[in-house]
Amino acid sequence: MKEIECYKINEVLEHKYYQVPQELCENPLYKYNLNSDSKLLYGFLLDRITLSQKHNWYDKEGNIYLIFTRHEVQDKLGLSDKTVTKAFNLLAEANLIFEKRQGLGKPNLIYVGKIQHQEIPVVPDTEKIRVLNRKNYDSGVVESTVLDTENLRPINTNNIKTNITNLISSNQDEVGKVNSYGDIFKKNIEYDNLISDIRNADLIEDITNIAIDTLNTKKDFVYINSEPKPTQVVKSQLLKINPGHIEYVVNCLKDNTKKIKNIKSYTLTALYNSVNTMSLDSTLAVGYIMSN
Repeated sequence: MKEIECYKINEVLEHKYYQVPQELCENPLYKYNLNSDSKLLYGFLLDRITLSQKHNWYDKEGNIYLIFTRHEVQDKLGLSDKTVTKAFNLLAEANLIFEKRQGLGKPNLIYVGKIQHQEIPVVPDTEKIRVLNRKNYDSGVVESTVLDTENLRPINTNNIKTNITNLISSNQDEVGKVNSYGDIFKKNIEYDNLISDIRNADLIEDITNIAIDTLNTKKDFVYINSEPKPTQVVKSQLLKINPGHIEYVVNCLKDNTKKIKNIKSYTLTALYNSVNTMSLDSTLAVGYIMSN
């Protein structure tokens, strides 16, 4: 076998590259939902945007589109039609592409979506504390633990006072957010009216508490049906819920006959999906009634 020819330290790379964003491999929203083919395909599509700019391929709203047929992708990546189709579908499910059909045998127009970046929480989780020691001198967030007194540096008491003042101010802001989310959600679902039904009062209270806890979470992602979703997306969905959605979820929980391992996760998933599934169930029910 021919010996490999390695790059030398004084040599400059002159190759052209396809750029694949690192976040596709690090962000849980994409890391676990995209395979290697779809991640590489996204890099190809980003490269094609430059070509679209040169040709002035954009719609009346200024959105850039590109043309990259399945056959071209198969040829470049050496993949089968089935594998390429799956890669496109995974990108579409992750809201990273949208295809617009032209018809008449013309190739689809592909719109490339931007990556949804992770958000950095402003306030750490309550079970975590800030400590100063030799290993974490910059006040890094670490799990609560017993501190080794030998590792502690002398502490500036003026800094302590400042940090405590800032922490109190931050906590007051967070309390305001907690109350706001709770009030908004309860108003949206007409909470007082719903719990007047004694038969379902306890269940509705539990459902409401699960929703409000989720609205107040500091986590970057929330798991819906065992899949990570950006917290802001979940919050937006929960704030669309109205009294009808709550009644729908109550009925779903009551009608369920299977054993539920994690009732909180199951309920949260039902709440999240209710915004879309309730209207679909109603449409199917009407269609069934009219057909009989």
